[in-house]
Amino acid sequence: FRQFISLSLIAILTSLSMAAAKAIFPILAPIAVLTVILSVFLLYFTFRANAGFFLLTQSILLGELPTVREAFHQTKGYAGAYFSISFLYGLILVIPSIGLAAAYGLISNSWIKFGVIGLLLIPFLFLATRYSLAIPSMLLAESGGLKSSKLLVKGDFWQVLLINLIFQGGFLGISRALVSATEGLTGFW
Repeated sequence: FRQFISLSLIAILTSLSMAAAKAIFPILAPIAVLTVILSVFLLYFTFRANAGFFLLTQSILLGELPTVREAFHQTKGYAGAYFSISFLYGLILVIPSIGLAAAYGLISNSWIKFGVIGLLLIPFLFLATRYSLAIPSMLLAESGGLKSSKLLVKGDFWQVLLINLIFQGGFLGISRALVSATEGLTGFW
């Protein structure tokens, strides 16, 4: 449990640094620029920490209990691959997302709007489900990535979709509740 908490703290550093830059920028621009540069540097460690979650889970399931240092050391060399797979996965999902946003903004008739959004939601969910295992397969298998994600999901599409909807929907709900709860407390978020 301690290892997961440590990796979570490493992963959140970039978000905290960017939030600090937004708060500092109106006051001291040079310090804000330095904070943004530090955020980009910390992004590398965020990718490694996120990759560490998968590798740490795999180690625990195999009966090993690595230290945080060992788990983080295992991620060496995965930051670039993690970034590239995340970037490609994001690009794959951008096209249906643009269609969803355009349909919502451009169509005035509610029935047609929701019909078009419903039709565009199908390829979005299909692509999101099909390639949702790209990062875990890249980290946990020798030859992972988008192609192996496609093969892993084949035959189990509906189960993977349901698991994604439950967990990502729950995560989205919890994170939105946390943002709403802290928005009034901080003032500068």
